[in-house]
Amino acid sequence: MKSEVKNFISGELIGQILEVPLIGTKGKIINETKYCFEILTKENHRKKVLKNQKLIFSLDGKKIEVDGKKIEIKSEERLKKIKW
Repeated sequence: MKSEVKNFISGELIGQILEVPLIGTKGKIINETKYCFEILTKENHRKKVLKNQKLIFSLDGKKIEVDGKKIEIKSEERLKKIKW
């Protein structure tokens, strides 16, 4: 499971569903920067979500909880630098 999570997080996250329990929001990732995701909620509102918190992704019906501080990096550099 750990390698499956690493492969998921190392890949493209735009288009994935993201849930942020701290602020109680959920949506589809439409943009990513080094420090935040921009998501589109069900109500078609755009929200910026900082990566430095607990994030929950959905993968094949399973929820993957990730410490956002570990992915606080440019998307193109994630593959090389993520250590688990």
